[in-house]
Amino acid sequence: RIASPPALAVLLLPAVVVAAAVSGQDAAQRVGVAVIGGGASGTYAAWRLATSQSVEHGIALFERSDRIGGRLHSPTIGCHAAQGDSASRIDALPRCELGGMRIRASDVFVHGVAEALNVSLGNFYMNSENSGPDDDPLNPAALRGSIVTRLLVTNELQAADGGNLPRLPYEFTSFIPRLPDKIDGSGLTGTAASMHLYGDPPMAFYNMTSLPNTTNEPYDPCSSNNWRILEQPLPAPDGPPVWAYTRDTAGRLLAGTSSEGSAFGNDFSGYRIAQINLAAATDPFVPGDQGDGQAEPGKPLIGPFSRPLLGMQELPLAMSAAFLSAGGETQMNMQLLRIEVLDGDEQASNSSDIGKLKLTFVETATNPCTEITERISKDGVGDTRVVYADKVVLAGMATETLASLFEPQSQLAVEAAAAVDMVDLNNYGKFFLAFNTSERNISTAALSGANGTHWEAGRFVASSDVQQAFKWWPGTQARSPNETSAADCEDVTVLQVYSQSPLLRVAVNTPQWSCVPNVTLDTCDLCENATNWVGRPQDHFPAALADLLLTQLALMLNVSVTELPPLLEAKYEWHEISNPQSPAAAWHFWRPGKWWETFASVLQPVDDVPVYIVGEAFSFDQGWVEGALETTEMMLQEKLSVARPAWLSRNDYCAAMPYYPDKRRFAS
Repeated sequence: RIASPPALAVLLLPAVVVAAAVSGQDAAQRVGVAVIGGGASGTYAAWRLATSQSVEHGIALFERSDRIGGRLHSPTIGCHAAQGDSASRIDALPRCELGGMRIRASDVFVHGVAEALNVSLGNFYMNSENSGPDDDPLNPAALRGSIVTRLLVTNELQAADGGNLPRLPYEFTSFIPRLPDKIDGSGLTGTAASMHLYGDPPMAFYNMTSLPNTTNEPYDPCSSNNWRILEQPLPAPDGPPVWAYTRDTAGRLLAGTSSEGSAFGNDFSGYRIAQINLAAATDPFVPGDQGDGQAEPGKPLIGPFSRPLLGMQELPLAMSAAFLSAGGETQMNMQLLRIEVLDGDEQASNSSDIGKLKLTFVETATNPCTEITERISKDGVGDTRVVYADKVVLAGMATETLASLFEPQSQLAVEAAAAVDMVDLNNYGKFFLAFNTSERNISTAALSGANGTHWEAGRFVASSDVQQAFKWWPGTQARSPNETSAADCEDVTVLQVYSQSPLLRVAVNTPQWSCVPNVTLDTCDLCENATNWVGRPQDHFPAALADLLLTQLALMLNVSVTELPPLLEAKYEWHEISNPQSPAAAWHFWRPGKWWETFASVLQPVDDVPVYIVGEAFSFDQGWVEGALETTEMMLQEKLSVARPAWLSRNDYCAAMPYYPDKRRFAS
């Protein structure tokens, strides 16, 4: 067993190998449940199973890399922990969030886990006043060469009345048709015209609070009939059903949103996700309000968004530690190659109980300097290991390679491929830049055309390759170093850049991965391409990428690159299947279609085969850690009859997927 306190900022777990002698298999292991994947969904599944049921032959979690966390990765940057540091200082250090970065007030599952496992949370500031979930109205936006405040944009949109908006560089003339009177006053932010102007119409077009074609059935999130809401025609009475639309097609076909309006919506939101399924993009039953920041009696104030003080990676680390404490086994650097379903003859011919599933793994190694995980021996004999299991949970697996785990043309392979066909993926990069601001600060004072602009927390959005830059630390993560017991870090400023830009992707994937074997974190300067990196060698940050980011930031700030403070340290992660460092998409979204049927079927693709698939990709809350936990809890309750945890109410469980088409089991 591995004893590992959840308070560790970054945890590298050594492999735990438990071998069981099986006739004809010299190094085969026998487990009751094999959980594949050490991210949020995998650690949640392992923890819940280990603390809810007695599993014959035990539970083992297998992770391909040397790190627990998956797409949650929270290393410190710019100012680091030292021997003997107090817990309060470690809590306060600036941290990257190279994957998921925040928790919403409405995230019942994440908050439940945090409370159950004593994960300390702090505020995540989107604005200088912590006044709500919105960006600061005086934060700047760089739109096609014009720099404006968000307040100016909002005022322009709310004043829109079918005419052009002279202070916004988009051709809106004749592209602002009036919306039908029947959806005026529907709760949209701003005027009806201004909302669909830039392609954000989802809640306006269909009835979301009652079931069509029923005899006045009252709404119940646990009903198996809620999917009928998504069958409503748009427009009525004989248009395509709700599920056939993306946000983009709904905006264009139903509200007259122009291509310029869509472009503006992408630029001003900082996200380019127009193809997300209309019905899956909006929770029709829970108000869009992210919380009012009011504390419950006896509890500290947590605003609309929060974060673990030790970073988002603390959530899977805490679940992993609790799983191990409950008797689970964790094996790191073990990559699953294939799953074989054993027939009755194969099981009967073996003198030992070998279970129903045969898993073949390959041992891997993770280079500490490049963070690339590869097979130890690609061609050698003996580089694979066999594990026999009664059940397998595939948790957060890369959708691009999911079907390849099964025998070609088998029912499992066919069903997995069909499920993958219903989701699309989003690749993006997170880039963190730490500056030495002892002599000069990052300031927005030089911004032209944006009187009153400031940037103290939250986002600076842009139409450039830097889609959004967060004033991260101090700012979004913490107000100031003094406030957070890290006063010795006061000369550090950290920015986070989020981008889907092909230009940055090229800079990331420029060949720069080669590194000699057997290096350590202290000898990363021996890597062949270390001379092409900037900052600390162990961060393997390409100098060309740093130059590109600094140039883009200087343009946004209306300064020269030489006027920016010196760069101290830089870290990044680009989420894409072709990236050897993090070979999986960042997040996913449902394509048009009856996606709720796929949701139900993917939990167990073949009824009599105990293989289960969970993760953010197939959830109702795609793009959030909450989605990874929700779909896993659905599988545990509906397929494995695990009792609902005490911190989760019946209605909250059902609301995690209100369109579930099957009768729920509600195991007690």
